[in-house]
Amino acid sequence: MIVNKKSITNFRIFTDLLLLNISFMLSAIYAQSFETLMSRTYLFILLLSLNILWYTSSNLIKLYDDYRSRVFSYQVIGIIKYVLWQVVFTILFIFFAKEDLF
Repeated sequence: MIVNKKSITNFRIFTDLLLLNISFMLSAIYAQSFETLMSRTYLFILLLSLNILWYTSSNLIKLYDDYRSRVFSYQVIGIIKYVLWQVVFTILFIFFAKEDLF
């Protein structure tokens, strides 16, 4: 079966975003009640912006290029850089929103 390289890359991005969204929602529900979560739209704006940030930054630096061609340590360092960008963006978002998110 011949599979297009772009479809494999899109599948990897989709599964990563799906897992990130599930973990975000579970941690948000764990931190506060479900009713409180649904009443605050800032969390969903944050989630959407983090998804856009992950997608654009992974495409710019080619995180999903080819896993077999790079050394594992470079992959781990790349993922750590993306997570740090996400953390910095989240801190800035919470600071500028000035909303009691958690």
